[in-house]
Amino acid sequence: MSDEKMIVKISQEKRNHGIDLLRIFSMFYVIILHTLGLGGILANLEPGTPQYTILWFVEIWASCAVNIFVIISGYTGFTKEEKKNDWSKLIILSLQVIFYGAGIAILYKFVHPDRVSESTIQDMFFPLTNEVYWFFCAYTGLFIIKPFLNAAVRSLEKNVLNRLMVIVFFFFCCFSMVTNPFRLTEGYSFSWFVILYLIGAALKKSEIERKISIPKALLGIIFLSAGTLLWKIYGSDIHLMNLNFRRDSLISYVSPVTVSAAIFHVLLFTKLRFSRIINRLIAFFAPGAFAVYLINTHPCLWLNEFENRFSGWARLKPIPALIRVFGYAVLFVGASLLLDKIRQFLFAKLRLRPLIYQLLYGPDRMAALRMLTEPAFGTVFALIWLFLFWKCPFGYGNIDESLYLTVPYRVLQWGDGLLVHEWHEFQLSTIPMLPASLLYNLIVPGTERIILNFRLIYTALWGCSALFFYLRLKRLSKTGAAAASLAYLIYAPYGIMAFSYNSMGILFLLNGTVIGITAVHHRKIQYTISGIFLAGAILCCPYLLSLYILLSLATLFSAFRKKDTELKTVWMCITGGAFLVFFVFCAILLSRASIQELLRAIPIVLDDVEHPDRSFLSKTLQYLSSVWHASPVSPFVLSIFFLICLVSRKWKQTADRFFPALCLGTIIWLLTLTVRKTHINYLMLPICMTGMFCRLNSTDRMLHKIFRWIWLPGMIYTYCLNYSSNQGLYAITNAAAVPAFASILISVLYVRSRKQNNKMMWITLCSSLAFMFLFQICSELYLRYTNVFWENGMDDQTVTASAGPEKDIRMTEAHLEEYNRVLAELEPLRNDPEVKRVLFFKLDPVLYLSTEKGIGAFSSWLPGINDHSVSRLDLYYELNPEKIPDAIYIPRENISYLSHFEEMGYQTTETSDENCILRRR
Repeated sequence: MSDEKMIVKISQEKRNHGIDLLRIFSMFYVIILHTLGLGGILANLEPGTPQYTILWFVEIWASCAVNIFVIISGYTGFTKEEKKNDWSKLIILSLQVIFYGAGIAILYKFVHPDRVSESTIQDMFFPLTNEVYWFFCAYTGLFIIKPFLNAAVRSLEKNVLNRLMVIVFFFFCCFSMVTNPFRLTEGYSFSWFVILYLIGAALKKSEIERKISIPKALLGIIFLSAGTLLWKIYGSDIHLMNLNFRRDSLISYVSPVTVSAAIFHVLLFTKLRFSRIINRLIAFFAPGAFAVYLINTHPCLWLNEFENRFSGWARLKPIPALIRVFGYAVLFVGASLLLDKIRQFLFAKLRLRPLIYQLLYGPDRMAALRMLTEPAFGTVFALIWLFLFWKCPFGYGNIDESLYLTVPYRVLQWGDGLLVHEWHEFQLSTIPMLPASLLYNLIVPGTERIILNFRLIYTALWGCSALFFYLRLKRLSKTGAAAASLAYLIYAPYGIMAFSYNSMGILFLLNGTVIGITAVHHRKIQYTISGIFLAGAILCCPYLLSLYILLSLATLFSAFRKKDTELKTVWMCITGGAFLVFFVFCAILLSRASIQELLRAIPIVLDDVEHPDRSFLSKTLQYLSSVWHASPVSPFVLSIFFLICLVSRKWKQTADRFFPALCLGTIIWLLTLTVRKTHINYLMLPICMTGMFCRLNSTDRMLHKIFRWIWLPGMIYTYCLNYSSNQGLYAITNAAAVPAFASILISVLYVRSRKQNNKMMWITLCSSLAFMFLFQICSELYLRYTNVFWENGMDDQTVTASAGPEKDIRMTEAHLEEYNRVLAELEPLRNDPEVKRVLFFKLDPVLYLSTEKGIGAFSSWLPGINDHSVSRLDLYYELNPEKIPDAIYIPRENISYLSHFEEMGYQTTETSDENCILRRR
């Protein structure tokens, strides 16, 4: 039997759509109660006014909301035949509570970070033990003993049951209204839920609905509500023998009037009948009724957003006030029901209900465990993704991060051209950013909060690409695709959440190779897309052009040998896609400069003292030395790795025995890197060894394909990035994210291919691999949580910027003090319409974003202010006189160059202890 048929069989009972509609109505009543009560309307009504009378009547009418919901549980939960508890329903309900509890808390943390603590979010993942939602806690206790309550009601004769209900009604409703001997806590308790459930079950067994018509039930509700209102207005408190009957005693969950009104509601709605279309609408929305309560009473929203929110409505006339109360309740319930459809869709896609049922009651629980892979991955993936969004506001947007935004800014906002007006070598990698930056500027003009906004955009896109990798690769191996995608999701080059040549190079290269090896249908189109991504990677690291050259040579070689005709198709499509990007690249360059200007600028751009020319041999030796000395244990681990590879190639039967040792060596290497709290980049290097080992000792064709099309290009990328960068091991390990991704997939395929061998050895291989993956992912998570780029750690990020490009960023007090001081000093420049371009004579690109002025320099990156940088500025102004700045900001540490700019025609207009500002005469 399929899972879907099993679920249909579970829920095959004939539904009463009137009862389902009443569930929605009860939540509508709940919103009305909270709007009138917590919203502050009732507290601000003036007694004796029409508003007071009408709105209190609405309050009294709706006060039976919770009683209705629980009585419905008893009415629908009671069965004439014994029926076991379906614990899968409680588990799904708990997951729903966690979904809304944790989800809303995390989202609210982004909006109001100071109002939500980490402990609050943690509590949401354990709602029962932390008593987060009182209704859910009481209902859970009721669910546990529900079979025993049903058995008790089932065993009683109807006349005995009726007497029991009379006793219950008198002692637990009437008597508890004037005193509190049974500790019902005004209905906010598990014990009260038990009483309501028994009432609902008794109604079902006695079939009393046959004796009560719709008009009688409706009149009963009106009579009870009107009588309660009259007592509220004209009654008085009565005190007799320690019994206290207050004017508000009838307006309580335990009040006999409220319970009776709830009973009449149930009897009324059980008799309602609707057309087929209405029944479908009710069935569509009814499952989301409980979500209305979960959203409305969420701890973050309850007091922060709803308390006294509607107190002003108390001064409105009766009809406008009613329209607003009812309108708000309808909108809130409708929006919550629609929102819950998304939650239901996610749960259905994850197949949680059939999976949990299989685990609890299914005959093949191992099959259920296999089914658990995808929901487990989805849950872990979502939690990690949310954690990454949470991490976005932490850490000052330092020079690297702001630099990546200034180049698209100057191209789009001020019409500057690449290469001729920007001389930093990384600039080509900003071409893919131009469409996103243009769209962002159209939606969010200006640069305020731009750092955080682009972190959020980066995190969203990075997570989408990780999910895309899983969806494309899961047909090869769900486990391998899940582990590789999670490792990729957590990783961020240097821990910087920004679009840079580092992050986009990895993104483009992995997308291109993954699409290529997983293409099944419309292959030519997908290979062309791979070519587009490869061209994007080349823009981020031009030396990656060597990949295309190697592919071309391999295609030529295969054509000469008349083998592998598919490779020719791949090459042609990739070439076509790459030339599309090349055409756009040329169009962008030529739109702002002539060919002569570009040819003149290119040698100047390449003449960069930060990236001096070094020989191929020197770069190669640096590459090998950096890897060999990556950590204190790396020489030993690498020596053992090469020895293992040699032995296993000679005696292939020993490969499986060496694999656990290789995993252990990888873990030791990872441990040394994690303990030292180095950049997260370093963690991507050790696991690359397993990819090579598995390739050498496996004949699996798909494993070889992944090695050839992802692992090898990734290792070439590590060399190319090192060749173009002055970062050494940082650059190598950053690019190692690509072969690390491939190694995880390759390792899983290798272990899977050993399943037919010795069972104990296969279990050992699985355990070693699982432990290595777990350590890899946990190490990445640890460094992503604790590390902040160019900072000591998370504990120092204690204050939040309130303005400028760093708005809503949490940073150190020292950073905030300096940032606010500079913002104040730059305010005259920012508001001066005559100043079009500015030169900041220091290394701090965020200053250009702060003023929103044109960049009057060859780059916003001016490292090591010295004679060389000044001479480059002079050359830049000589070639581009229209880019001469209208104002120059010089900090005190570079004041020695003041005379140089005075000779250029500038004069000092503003000075302070920290800097001076020059303007053109």
